[in-house]
Amino acid sequence: MTVAAYPHWYILGAGAIGCLWGGQLFRSDIPSTFLVRPERLNNNTPSPVLCITENQQRTEFPIDIQSIATEVSIQNLIITTKAGDALPALNAIADNLTSDATILLLQNGMGSQQQIAELFPQYAVYAGSTTDGAWLESFLNIHRAGRGKTWLGPLNPRAKEFGHYSAINSLTKITDIDVTFVDNITEKLQEKLAINSAINGLAVLHDCPNGSLLEGALQKQVQNLCTETAQILSADSYTITAERLLETVNHVLKVTAENINSSLQDVRNNRTTELNWINGYLLTRAQKHGIAAPAHKQLIQALADKDIH
Repeated sequence: MTVAAYPHWYILGAGAIGCLWGGQLFRSDIPSTFLVRPERLNNNTPSPVLCITENQQRTEFPIDIQSIATEVSIQNLIITTKAGDALPALNAIADNLTSDATILLLQNGMGSQQQIAELFPQYAVYAGSTTDGAWLESFLNIHRAGRGKTWLGPLNPRAKEFGHYSAINSLTKITDIDVTFVDNITEKLQEKLAINSAINGLAVLHDCPNGSLLEGALQKQVQNLCTETAQILSADSYTITAERLLETVNHVLKVTAENINSSLQDVRNNRTTELNWINGYLLTRAQKHGIAAPAHKQLIQALADKDIH
C-alpha cells in the first residue's frame, strides 16, 4: 500500500503513549500530526524531532506538530491524553472535526471513553487497551519499557456500524506495535482495569515498585482489592473470579517486579494520576450496584489524605 492510501491521523496528547504511536506511525509511512498546547511550541525547535529510546538504542523521528489553536480539518483523531483531560481536550478542537470523523481513545481506566462516546454519537468512536510500556523523560523524548499487545474496538453505534472497515483499519498496519481489532473492546478495558485496580493505587500509596505488593500485609490488600473488583465487574457483566484475578495480578507483579507503574511515575513527576478512572470508577460502579467495596474506599481515602488524585 502506498503512502497516499493511508489516512492522515492527528494525535492529541504528546505523552508517552502518544509519542510511541507517533513514532511508529512515522515509521509505518502513515501520515500524522501532533496537536499540542501553544506554549509547547514556544520551547520547541522549528524542525521538531521525536526521540524513542529502547534497549539503550535511541531513534529519532522528524514529526509534524501544530498548536491546538490551529484551524485544521480533522477527519481521524487519536486522543492519548490522561483520562481526565480527554473530554476537555476534545472539546477544545471539536470545531475542527469533519462530519465523518473517526476518534480513537487511548486512556487508562474506564469512564472517560464511555463519556465521550455518549457525547459525540455523530462520530465513530473507538477505544483501545494496551499492555505496551513507555515513560516520558521530557517533551517528545520517551523510553519504551516493554512491548505488549494493543486491542482496538468500536465503542458507540456509529463505530460498530463501520467495524474495522474505516480509517481505524490503517492502525492495524503499524510497524512495531502489535494491534488487533476486536468487536468487544469493553471487555479488554475491564480486564486491564481489574489488574490496574489492584496494583497502581497501592504502589502509589506505599511508594514502591510492583514486586513489593507480593509481600505480607500488602499482598493481603491486593487480595482484598481483587475480591471486590471481581464482584463489581461481575455485576457489570464481566465475569471473573476473585481467585483468577488474583492469580493474574500476582503474575503481573512477578514479571514487573522492578517496575515503577505509570501512576507512581505520575506522582513522582508531579502529574495527576488516572486513579479516579481506575479505583474511583470501580467505586462509582459499586455504588450503582449496592456493593460496599471497603478496600477500594479505604485506598481512595488514604490517597486523598496524601493529596494524591
